[in-house]
Amino acid sequence: MKTLLNHLEVLEDPRDIRGKKHRLVDILIMTIYGTLCGYTDFVNMADFLSLHEEYFTQLLDLKNGIPSHDTFSRVFSIINPYEFIDVFIK
Repeated sequence: MKTLLNHLEVLEDPRDIRGKKHRLVDILIMTIYGTLCGYTDFVNMADFLSLHEEYFTQLLDLKNGIPSHDTFSRVFSIINPYEFIDVFIK
């Protein structure tokens, strides 16, 4: 059985390589966690994730900590929403 990580890894990362500190798949997984915990905006979601940084660092092996709310916003403004929905449904 494919894991969520395996499914999400097929998404194209449209971000420029310069300055990229977090893997796309890690951002997506943290967003799913945050959404399932009831957070609907990236500011509160980033705060929640920061409170649980130790857990997420172990789970996702984050080298640069929790992304900022601005990073979450930028990523979701440039990924292909139809591709994300298709992968998420699978």
